[in-house]
Amino acid sequence: MKNYILFIMLIVLFSCKVKVKKIEQPTKDILRENTFTSSSSETLFKIDTVYEKNELLYVVFSYHAKEAAEFDLVWNSMWIKTYPPKTTFEPYMKNYTPGKKAFKHYCAFSLDNFNSSRPFYLNIKGYPHSIFLDKLD
Repeated sequence: MKNYILFIMLIVLFSCKVKVKKIEQPTKDILRENTFTSSSSETLFKIDTVYEKNELLYVVFSYHAKEAAEFDLVWNSMWIKTYPPKTTFEPYMKNYTPGKKAFKHYCAFSLDNFNSSRPFYLNIKGYPHSIFLDKLD
């Protein structure tokens, strides 16, 4: 009986091993549109991490697909009038083909156009935390 349980545990352990392919996307600008359109790709990926460093916004996406996809961030030019103000970016996944390969996609987006608006809070649709972007020194 112990051998049977050990055998089942080994099968479960080795069958859950997943290789994750790391993709690094070159730095992109944040796209500007008047309105957000509902994205059907929202459930196809998960946002793991978001942080700002050296005027770049880094976002790490994880997803399963046949091959690597591309990501954009879209801003609708709207500010919530609080102090400090708040705005929202929406991620979009392009060139998605369903599959079982695991990908971790590292993206960097330029925040150069937002330097005059600092300080402000940034929300990314699908990410539970706000990012505070303080004034530049």
